Amino acid sequence: MLFRSDKGEVHIPGAGTFGMFVLLVSLGMLFAGTMAVYLVFRTQVPVELWRPVGLHHLPWTLWLSTGLLLACSAKIHWALYSIRRDRQFPLLLALTATLTLGVGFLLLQSWNWYEMWQAISADQHHSKFLATFYLLTGLHAAHVLGGLISLALVLQKARRHIYSRNFHPGVRYCTIYWHFLDAAWLVIFLTLLLGS
Repeated sequence: MLFRSDKGEVHIPGAGTFGMFVLLVSLGMLFAGTMAVYLVFRTQVPVELWRPVGLHHLPWTLWLSTGLLLACSAKIHWALYSIRRDRQFPLLLALTATLTLGVGFLLLQSWNWYEMWQAISADQHHSKFLATFYLLTGLHAAHVLGGLISLALVLQKARRHIYSRNFHPGVRYCTIYWHFLDAAWLVIFLTLLLGS
């Protein structure tokens, strides 16, 4: 059975939610596989050789980028809360804030990668530790970038008042996706903290 939104768009109930479920299961498997690679590498290298010389700890700004990502989740949730009450202006504010915080997260991650590169001597730039650090954080950053693109499209639609309390799938799917990114990042971050 097909439904039409207030703006005339066709909507098949449950199709988008099922699509999000399939996407998140696929991404979950991808992240789990990547974590398995990290754990295999981590168990193969003796503890005293795992962390490169000169690297005393992970960059402290990883904590700050974690805070930014958690703030993204809070703001996108505010957007969903707002549209469910037909509050268009708070929706726009929340989506814009989420987009801004997401860009801030990527910029801070770039700084973290630079800090890691600078902290390690040139002969250790090909270490398994550094390779897995960049693999885990880079894979996550690529998915944040994808989330920012979809969020920008949702924000564009929100500016045209396409969403209402009765029809807001884009906002709902973005909210689900950002919460997934938060959960994935927390697992990655804790693994890096404990593994380093």
